[in-house]
Amino acid sequence: MKVLKNKTKSDCDKSVSTQKTTDSKTKKINKHEIPKSVIEECLSTIG
Repeated sequence: MKVLKNKTKSDCDKSVSTQKTTDSKTKKINKHEIPKSVIEECLSTIG
């Protein structure tokens, strides 16, 4: 994952954490297996 500014990265981490929590209910997920779309959506929201 790209290194972002602290504030921005924090916002992204919240989004990703929420997504991971949702995914874990149906299937186990690795920290390194975060869907690309989740990160892209987060970055586009910030940008």
